[in-house]
This record gives sequence, C-alpha cells and structure tokens, in this order.
Amino acid sequence: MGNTRIVSELLTKDADQTTKNANVDGSVTPAEFILKPSASGFLGDVLIARLIVLIEDNGNITANDYGAVPTLATGVRVQHRSDSDTIDLDGGLGVTSNADWARLCYDITEHSFGSGNNFVTARWTFSRSGRFLELENDEELVVTIGDDLTGLVSHYFMVQGFQS
Repeated sequence: MGNTRIVSELLTKDADQTTKNANVDGSVTPAEFILKPSASGFLGDVLIARLIVLIEDNGNITANDYGAVPTLATGVRVQHRSDSDTIDLDGGLGVTSNADWARLCYDITEHSFGSGNNFVTARWTFSRSGRFLELENDEELVVTIGDDLTGLVSHYFMVQGFQS
C-alpha cells in the first residue's frame, strides 16, 4: 500500500477533463460523464469506494422531480464499461427522479436552508455492497444523461477511492 494514491475525482463529459457540471442537454444526443483511469492520468487500477451525486436547483425539490425539473423521460444511467462488456449498475432502470437515487444509494438527503438554492445529495457506497468498484486501465465508470438538465443550477458526480 506504499504507492496508494487517494482519488477524489469529478466525472467529466466524454472524459475531457474540463466539463464537470452535468447540467447539460442530453435529450438529442446523450451526454456521457466518465472516469477512465488511462484518460485521467492514473497509472494503474482505480478502486472506487463511493459515488457522490449533487443536484442543485433553485426551485422546490420533491421526490418525484429531478432537482426541481419534472420527472425525467429517459433518465440518468450509471454503468461500468469495458471494451468487451457493459454492466448496468443501476439495475437497468436508470434514475428519473430524486427518489430513484434512494433505490441505489442508502444515503440521500434533500437540503433546504430557507433561502437560496436547494440541493439533493446522494452517496452510493460501492464498498458497502462487499467490495470496491474496480476500474482497470481501459475500463470506465459512465454516467449518461439522456434528458435536458440545463434547468438545474449544477449537477456533479464525484468518485472517491484510491489508486492501487
């Protein structure tokens, strides 16, 4: 473990390392937010303990909305992808509402401070299901946005774990 590097990394659009805010329009062409170790400058495997989701909006946030945007038609997909295989981490259903994150993440909270923007946070702890999510060099963690989320103030996906 002497060469272990802590990873706290935002997924970026098409692994470009620049576009981090996922409040994008993916309704015509789905937008992919990716962590790929080889494209992110990691030398070796990345072991992901958790995925943190932040959805910030300036409207009233309910369980049936996504942020304060009405329920999504297509939804947000979470997948582990390699050259030979794609594994749906979301059970194949995708996430179309704030409440759907609770299906995947035990820890989900709606935050309201009385004034200013409201936000939802979700913490999906892969390591609590028995092991870390391992990404080898050419594998990817992919979050696909299939709807117009430009109405959100901000939307981020952060992974935390370590590089082995």
